[in-house]
Amino acid sequence: MGAKRRTARTRPECDEPSASDLEPPLVEVMRVGISDGRPFISLAPVEWLDSPERWGSLLCDTLLNIANAYSLVGDYDFERTACRIFDGLHRRLRDAPVISGTLTSN
Repeated sequence: MGAKRRTARTRPECDEPSASDLEPPLVEVMRVGISDGRPFISLAPVEWLDSPERWGSLLCDTLLNIANAYSLVGDYDFERTACRIFDGLHRRLRDAPVISGTLTSN
């Protein structure tokens, strides 16, 4: 089965979760966007993400949510899609140049 193609949303923002979906306090830790074909990532310093392993767990949850979203919108198998996302992640980690940047605080 071929994958269904979705058109871009007319609204540039993601939906915000409803208050009933969240238990206070909600702490935003990351924003991700695409600008001119390149990713833009902003991270917030957060105490509970005090180790690289916790970031790994958060990124894993993100990967699984993305795979689930694909399985809900078309002819995508959840497990196969999760594996394809992981393969892309692994390939990028292996081939990516070292990223440099600056840290800023608000």
